[in-house]
Amino acid sequence: MLLLLLILCFVVYGCTPLVSSPNQAMNSINSVSQTNVCPKQPIGILNQTNVKAIALTSTEINQTGQIQVGQSLGYVFDAKANQKLNFNTKENLCLYVYTPSNQLLNGSELPETGRYTIQVAVPSGMTTFNLAMKLISNDVVAKNTVPKDTKLLANPQPTPQTIQPQVAQPVTFQNIRVSFSDGSTGTSINGNITALQINRYLLNCGGGQSMSIRVLNGNINLNIIDPNGRNIGTIKNSFWRGQLPINGDYILEISSRNSSNYKLNIEVI
Repeated sequence: MLLLLLILCFVVYGCTPLVSSPNQAMNSINSVSQTNVCPKQPIGILNQTNVKAIALTSTEINQTGQIQVGQSLGYVFDAKANQKLNFNTKENLCLYVYTPSNQLLNGSELPETGRYTIQVAVPSGMTTFNLAMKLISNDVVAKNTVPKDTKLLANPQPTPQTIQPQVAQPVTFQNIRVSFSDGSTGTSINGNITALQINRYLLNCGGGQSMSIRVLNGNINLNIIDPNGRNIGTIKNSFWRGQLPINGDYILEISSRNSSNYKLNIEVI
């Protein structure tokens, strides 16, 4: 009887393969095609420990490294307004440039004088890269562009130029141990920071405890790093709260693009 029913089902409906709905198929295509596409806005946090100071001039320099998806590396350099930043790499890198006023650069011409930050990421997988960079001044571009009506000399004499390399100053780190008063579950921290400085506050906490941090004053960036070196939180809207995963020293890493005084409250229960 069961065999007869199976035969009737096969005759009526035929042998039809399973097919995904149009939306499912499109989502599958998009998830594959976007794997190697860089987003317009950087995704992830640029940890100051992964930022390297470099000196860029008109002579091309090379930086090498290894990076995987979800990770960001950074370079900081000083430049003048109207210079142009030139990149050259064979790898599929996502490159984002921040101006001294912390705006994402659109194009290659630098709008202001100051310190710029390059954030490097990859859209997928892990990549060992070679990134060549240099700065081009507007006067160099102008000399390479000759108007049509200009008569060239038979033997033009080059004008000697003296290039003064810009030496970037290194970032300094300051580690500060934080302890609570007896019977207290919290404390306040006052401090100051410059653009070339990172302050790290160390707190010994237990797994399962709850930590909350509120920034009361100051234009700062703050990352919470667990004892294994993983970033478990970033201050957004001046407040963060989370449960601590393991026992050990937690790091509150404070940085800023400009000099700033700051004050924050910490509570662990």
